[in-house]
Order: sequence, then structure tokens, then C-alpha cells
Amino acid sequence: VRIQELISWGTQFDKVDGKYAFAKEGAHSRHRVLRARGDATGIEMIRVLLERAKQQPQIQWFDHHFTVDLLVVDGRCCGAIVINEGTGQLQVLPARGVILTTGGAGQVYARTTNAPNATGDGFAMAYRAGAILEDMEFVQFHPTSLIGSNILITERARAKGAHLLNNKGERFMEKYAPKAKDLASRDVVSRSIAIEINEGRGVGKNKDHVNLHLDHIDPKIIEKRLPGIAESAKTFCEVDVTK
Repeated sequence: VRIQELISWGTQFDKVDGKYAFAKEGAHSRHRVLRARGDATGIEMIRVLLERAKQQPQIQWFDHHFTVDLLVVDGRCCGAIVINEGTGQLQVLPARGVILTTGGAGQVYARTTNAPNATGDGFAMAYRAGAILEDMEFVQFHPTSLIGSNILITERARAKGAHLLNNKGERFMEKYAPKAKDLASRDVVSRSIAIEINEGRGVGKNKDHVNLHLDHIDPKIIEKRLPGIAESAKTFCEVDVTK
């Protein structure tokens, strides 16, 4: 139902021969995920959801405002205190109910694919307001990113044939996940990478990462299915992933 709703709102999912195309990701046994513009599904969904939200008359938008704390009166949360980034002025936004959607705290890690603003502010505000925090150890992450930029490299790269290599040129995922190999679940892939690095088989000057190879994949497939990855690698690392 939710997918049909997104489509009715104008989400442009990819099609092949008039039928919706599906992608395969980590730990999937079959192609089951709708895709958009090859590897830009998230961006396409955000585009449509933002447009839809801005059409709702009951929603007020406060662009360029930074929430600094929740307003608590007599033990009840009744709004938020924000800074208008344009004027620098503090504002109080009263509310009968408050829902925090600030993201997590991925930026406490040296390397993360989480957004730059995922700094834990929401956790801190909730804690100061008296909320009980639990399951803090569960952090959404991706095993592969562009080194130095932390830009996410989607699992679909591995679904299209990309594979991880250590400094010996070995496809080490075959050792840790013989069946799924490079398309094992995120926790398995991440743990395997960590083991390879910790045992001295990392690559680079400091042997602190491994390589993801796409150079054996048909450049036409990369152009059609992984255009975002190819562009990001070229822009931020001056790397041609086809080579």
C-alpha cells in the first residue's frame, strides 16, 4: 500500500520493458527492492515526500532553524527552542505534542556513512527532557564508503558483481560467508573487513581499509545501474571505477 502511495505521488521508479525493475542488496536471496535512477532510490523518495509534505496546509516549514532544546514545563514537554540561523535569534515553538526525528549519533565514529548532522543532539535533548534512552548500541551503517569522504557506496555495487579484496588480492568474503560471499549481511561484511584489517591484510599506507573492485564489471552496467557511485568516486577521489 505504501509503495502504491509513493507511486501515486509521482515517485519515478525504474522500469524495464514497461515493468518495475527490482534490485538485489545484501543478505537478499532474490531481487526484491524497487530502484530509481540506478542507485538513487533514496534521493528520489525524499524528493517526492518533501514535495508532498509541503503541499499540506497544516504543516508549517521552518527552514534554516536549528533546534537547541525541548521546552519542558511542570514535567511536560510542550515545545521546542530553536535558533533562526538567518537572524541568530532564539524562538520558542509551542506544541501540544513533540516528535523528535533528529537522526542518531553516527558522527561519534571516525568513519560513518551517517549524515553530517547525526551528532546525537536529539538524544541529548530527549535525555534532558526526561526521556529514557535505550538500545543506544544499535546504529544504522553501511560497510562500504569512499575513503576520506565517508560517502556511501551502496550494496547494489556488490549485487552487480563488485567484490572486496585484501592486500593479497584475495576475495576474503568467500572465507567468512561461503554462500553469500560479498552479498552477506552488513554485520557479517563489516566484521570480516575488521578481521582482515586487524590481522594485517588491510591495504593502503596504514593498512586500515580494504578495496572494493568494480573494474571487471561492464562499464555500460556501471553507467546505467551505478551512476551515482561512479560520479562520486570521480568527483571526490579522482577515481575511475571502471579501471
